[in-house]
Amino acid sequence: VMGDAHATRLRPGDITSAIQNLESIFLKAECDLSYVSRKLDTEFAAVFSDNGQENINPRRIVLRIERAKREIERLKHLSTELAREKQHLLTSAIPHLLANGRATADLAKAAAVEYETPDEQAELQSLCTAPASNENDDLNATFSIEPVAAPQAPAIAAGPQRSRAAFVPVTEAEFNGVSTLVRGRAKLSDVNHVFEAIFNVFKTDKKREQLSVKEMLAMGLAVSGATGEAKMKVLRQLKVISLAKDGSVRLTL
Repeated sequence: VMGDAHATRLRPGDITSAIQNLESIFLKAECDLSYVSRKLDTEFAAVFSDNGQENINPRRIVLRIERAKREIERLKHLSTELAREKQHLLTSAIPHLLANGRATADLAKAAAVEYETPDEQAELQSLCTAPASNENDDLNATFSIEPVAAPQAPAIAAGPQRSRAAFVPVTEAEFNGVSTLVRGRAKLSDVNHVFEAIFNVFKTDKKREQLSVKEMLAMGLAVSGATGEAKMKVLRQLKVISLAKDGSVRLTL
């Protein structure tokens, strides 16, 4: 029995030979498939070329379909990216349009000129939430492109009564009610930190009219840069401060 077991044990040479045989089989199969493919190409070309029907050659139709599939995938991706970029540009422009409108109104007020402020907030909000134009509807339907939802600014919650007698921080409901376009990356705790520092300055110095950016920076308040400006815009949106063009702050309580 032991002798039989040793006799049937595979040697390294046997394994190598088996692998080579498999490689030969696969190579032959590949050659056969290539031959069949070329044969079909030749026969189809001869049949349809002779009849002047090369455009309905099945092999060429299959190739055109494959190319069309790749092109459709590319166009689908491109259309989605364009839709996202279009929406991004729209939402990025809204804060600037609102700021320009407020600046115009402030300038007219300072110059004692009558100026009818349009309802910019309603107009821009309707612009954000309006259905997208149907210029790409056929393309979206063909490629099953998901529409990019426009961000909607939540309504600002009614805040507590405030006065200069005592500091009342911004509530979470008020903060969440401010549009994310205005809030940016600002955090509620940071907004309240800046608000309390500004409040204490005006409470201590009742004759003070405004607080400059330079003074706020000297107090250690982070009010510069995109996030710093966002904190100030949140407070302005809640109507507890007003901002001048140079960034100076007035307490409106």
